[in-house]
Amino acid sequence: MTTDTQNDQPGLAALEPAVNPVRDAAHFRRIVRAYRPRGLTAIGPSPYVNDNRVACRPAVARRENLRTLSDLGRVARELVYSANSRHLARADGYPLLRGKYGIRFKKVVVVPLTDRYRAIERRTADCIYAFGTDAQISKYGLVVLRDDKRLFQGIPYENFAVVNSAWLAKAPPGTHAVIRKVTRALTPQVIRRLNAQVDLGGRQPAGVARAFLAKKRLLSAQYAAGTGEGPR
Repeated sequence: MTTDTQNDQPGLAALEPAVNPVRDAAHFRRIVRAYRPRGLTAIGPSPYVNDNRVACRPAVARRENLRTLSDLGRVARELVYSANSRHLARADGYPLLRGKYGIRFKKVVVVPLTDRYRAIERRTADCIYAFGTDAQISKYGLVVLRDDKRLFQGIPYENFAVVNSAWLAKAPPGTHAVIRKVTRALTPQVIRRLNAQVDLGGRQPAGVARAFLAKKRLLSAQYAAGTGEGPR
């Protein structure tokens, strides 16, 4: 299944800004229709939201009395921010923070997306660009600032499965239903736990996914053991 499915986000999937949650049935129907001419089937969405966040070291948040993004706008000129280059350029990233919240950091440390938390470990940054499903937020006890204007966090990045339609048509009966069960099982809490096993525990994503699906009894015995393919 792994070569014929992928995970996607509605802002890219429907080729339109993701300003409405895809849990809106009419919006998701538009996404399904957008994929169909490309020979792809959209299944979902999942209940978790991987939204934009800004998280700060607890000592900094206490010292500066930071609770909201607008609070950060008052003191950002004294702080250092860690983020990836794409976030710094995207209209819904750092430019939005500057324009709508007045957040202009003293310095921005540009790092690969996967290295953002190293700046927290080394205390070379005070705040970082984070995602709502990041396991490191809990690990480091970071303070996630509330989006008081609902402009930054409010852009939903909700996820769903995208499947090769030709493959799905030839798949065993019940495959569509199994994929739907998987998407429904991916709650925010589940995603954070799975991310923690990979990002903090050093496990391989494929092994974590296989163990999760086996526990949910959504894999054949052969595939769960790593010797076969396909859903139950």
